[in-house]
Amino acid sequence: MRKGSRSGSLANMESCQDPMRWVCLAMPTTLNISLTQDQAAWVKSRREEGGFGSASDVIRDLIRRERDKELARLEAEFEKMDRRDGADGPAPVEEIVGTVKKIRAELLKRHETRRRS
Repeated sequence: MRKGSRSGSLANMESCQDPMRWVCLAMPTTLNISLTQDQAAWVKSRREEGGFGSASDVIRDLIRRERDKELARLEAEFEKMDRRDGADGPAPVEEIVGTVKKIRAELLKRHETRRRS
């Protein structure tokens, strides 16, 4: 998909009106992906060995784990800022935004590097 184009699921979420918007966010969306034979074999073996019901469950688990790692990294950065700042009051918003952008750029760069290999 090209940058700036909207996927069907995003368009669907934006069209959902409150108070039922949460229902749209929970609805599954189909996404077709291409894998090398090695990657497909890994997903299949992970499904069988890990007790997953489907390849989709394996992919969802990987996404959850990546999100958890990203969240843990952000929380560690915020914790470090809190210790360094030591002041009461609101968090340093500009520093937080900068840290989030830096981590996001690193994750995207790592993803692109992996994708090319």
